[in-house]
Amino acid sequence: MGLPTSSQHSQGGASSSRLPALHTDLNDAQRWQAIRQTGVYHQQKNPRVLACVLCQKRKVKCDQEKPCSTCIKASIPCVPTQAAPIRPRRRQHHELQERLARCEALLENCDFSAVSHVEFAPPLLLDDKPSIATPINSRSQPRPPGLACAPKQNPLRGAPDVFEETECPRTRHPGQLVVEKGQVKFVDNYLWAVIYEDLQAIRQVLNVEEDDLDASDANAVNEGANSGVADYVRVKQADYMLTSVQILRLWKLFLERVNPLTKLIHVPTLEPVVIEAAMSHRSILRNTQPLLFAIYLASVISMTSAEALAILGIKKCEAVEKLTKCLKAALTEVNFLTNCDTTIMQALVLYLISLQGRLDSHAAWIMSGVVIRLAQKMGLFRDSERLGLPPFETEMRRRLWWPLVMLDHKYSLFSGLNGEFVSPGWDTKLPQNINDSDLSPASTEVKPQPGPTEMVFSLVVSQVASFIKDHPLDGLGLALRGQGAEPGTSEYEVSVAGLQKFHNDFECLEARLLCIEKQYCDPSAGPIHLAASRVRLSIMDKVRCIALPMRETPEWGTDVCNVQDNIFRIWLTHHESIMKQIHDCADFAWYYKSHFHIDSLLFLLSQLFKRRPVGPFAERAWRLIDLSYQHHEGLWDISHSRHAEMSSFVLSL
Repeated sequence: MGLPTSSQHSQGGASSSRLPALHTDLNDAQRWQAIRQTGVYHQQKNPRVLACVLCQKRKVKCDQEKPCSTCIKASIPCVPTQAAPIRPRRRQHHELQERLARCEALLENCDFSAVSHVEFAPPLLLDDKPSIATPINSRSQPRPPGLACAPKQNPLRGAPDVFEETECPRTRHPGQLVVEKGQVKFVDNYLWAVIYEDLQAIRQVLNVEEDDLDASDANAVNEGANSGVADYVRVKQADYMLTSVQILRLWKLFLERVNPLTKLIHVPTLEPVVIEAAMSHRSILRNTQPLLFAIYLASVISMTSAEALAILGIKKCEAVEKLTKCLKAALTEVNFLTNCDTTIMQALVLYLISLQGRLDSHAAWIMSGVVIRLAQKMGLFRDSERLGLPPFETEMRRRLWWPLVMLDHKYSLFSGLNGEFVSPGWDTKLPQNINDSDLSPASTEVKPQPGPTEMVFSLVVSQVASFIKDHPLDGLGLALRGQGAEPGTSEYEVSVAGLQKFHNDFECLEARLLCIEKQYCDPSAGPIHLAASRVRLSIMDKVRCIALPMRETPEWGTDVCNVQDNIFRIWLTHHESIMKQIHDCADFAWYYKSHFHIDSLLFLLSQLFKRRPVGPFAERAWRLIDLSYQHHEGLWDISHSRHAEMSSFVLSL
């Protein structure tokens, strides 16, 4: 290979001229020192040469001459392409970065080691065999204390902790209310409280509107959020619209038969809305329509079949079905699972009351659990005084919470559970003894009255719920089952002691109810006071029947010979108490009829199969069956499978 010629040198020089030119000023000592220290030598970039307009349009390679060959062939002027404007650098949100860094620092302070080992609670079994869901070493490990993260100062705001106790030391703070998507939510977890606040601040920094967030997932929520709660049927409310006269008559029945027992609404505030609905139902706000339909439904439930036919012109069962569909449609339209407020919660509790005795007991308990969760998210289980709400709203939230937990307890019992409350750690105070006329949204202070008021029945029911909360009935079943043991054995002694404790506890409740009766109850003041005075008597009759040891009953050795006979005796007393209340409190007979449970009546019938057809227990049972068919006309409809089953039982006896 020979040496390159001069022409080759010239060609190489021409090609090398196209390479980026190096800095020739290398004598600068400082520049050389920087190069030696860093080992990096920065070259200058030549400006980018763009294709002409024609080549760019045709998407062909431009030789970047002036003019280029493509423009010469096309005989058009060669116009260079203008460079795109330089995009401004994305603005760095320093505030956003600082908040994210603080969130990370907050998470680093949390002790997650406490939850590294998972322990499953052993199931309640008759034997002591390990469960599949129970780890082998779970019984030897201590129960994890839980997540430990409670800094004394909020690092995100530089202010005192949102959960800092200021009144009296408690194991848990009452929490706080936060606003999310226009709805008030309750949180009592420190981390979530901080996260909610920072999310709001981050959205403000990023200029994200909550309406946009709502619109992005509205379709998904509306499509499936309500489908799993109950049988929601999409119907037009106009398909069954009541007349003005019918609405006003239903409202009158509600005030006479339903409201005195429930006290969920404030009559002076809602009455103008009902009158407006009687004139034009379409002018009512969407979140108020479920409450109105719940009132109509509860009023129809309180009717007799003859009253329904006279007032509404259709059968009671048809009116109940149509109004239930309208109520479900109204709840679906407001998307109650995500947009629940006090008005919608009032409608849901009234709906739960109307379901008593009509819906499957398990489905009713699940439905009550959904409503309980919504109430918890609204913060009803924390007393509103501690949350800083106005006196009027505080009182109305108390009136909502206590009937709701009592309903959930009842549905839990009917579903075969121990009746434990969903949230036993609430601190909501009992409703106060005050008439609706003495309470208004503008009230700055609520002063309970010393004498009888329209709240007497609600006070009694709330007191019973408060007692059950403090004295759970989980050991009663074991005490009753232990009655079958031989006297003198430890099992029998434990059973007798359990029954005695049960009786002693309810004597404390009797003392509380007697105090309420003396202060606030006057049987001559109206039917609701008479009904309130019957609650204590009914409860204590059942308690004395349950707490009486099996071998000390008058029927021992004749009608009562074992534990099952004793339970039969208890159920007879229970049903006789309900029938007595229906007779004594005729104005609220619908309420006591709703306590009817067909499974308990089927149990009475099954016991008659095993017994002689005559005797004290048999006569009492047949009397109850006769009264049940008199008071519950739906039992004659044998198209219902349970009703047909019951009729076949009766006819085969």
